[in-house]
Amino acid sequence: FRKMSTYTNVKDPPCNAAGDGVADDTLAIQSAINDAAGIAVCFPKGTYFWRALTGLTTAPLVMPGDNPGHGNSRMQGGM
Repeated sequence: FRKMSTYTNVKDPPCNAAGDGVADDTLAIQSAINDAAGIAVCFPKGTYFWRALTGLTTAPLVMPGDNPGHGNSRMQGGM
């Protein structure tokens, strides 16, 4: 699981979020939030489908897309 000093990437193993807008990424995103340990959770370019998530107040979410500062990611779902 690639956990960098500033963020955890939801597409990296073992989370493996698809980010295709079709697959249910709930478990992958929740795993990244749980493993973040106070660092940001990064969502690379994509569309993420999710259902209920917990712990969002403890992990900042970063959605940089391909170019940090120019977001291209979307979230679909609800808490």
